[in-house]
Amino acid sequence: RSYRNNTNTSVPFLHIRAPSSIQYGESSSVSCSVIANSSDPYFRMYWDGQRIYRWDYRFRFSNYTYSNGSVETSIEGFPRFNSSSTYVKLYCYSPKFNLQKVAYTRIYRNNTN
Repeated sequence: RSYRNNTNTSVPFLHIRAPSSIQYGESSSVSCSVIANSSDPYFRMYWDGQRIYRWDYRFRFSNYTYSNGSVETSIEGFPRFNSSSTYVKLYCYSPKFNLQKVAYTRIYRNNTN
């Protein structure tokens, strides 16, 4: 059973969403969420090695409480993929629940010139 199907459980769940590939310079939505029996005020997201802070205009930090009492702590945004490398690493970490997850987005360049 999980928090996502409205049952109460003591096992927290970490979810990360990002595109698997994208063209250089384009933007896309990305998010990290931890769903548990309480919020995690120390929840963190790292974008290509750089920590995302609450004042970063590209991202939003939020908490949502479901009808079953579980709480979703999220960091979400719409950043531009303009890294000089071939991949962007998105790393999410919940120190309160000792969970971590990584996703990579491949950046491709349009070489039609």
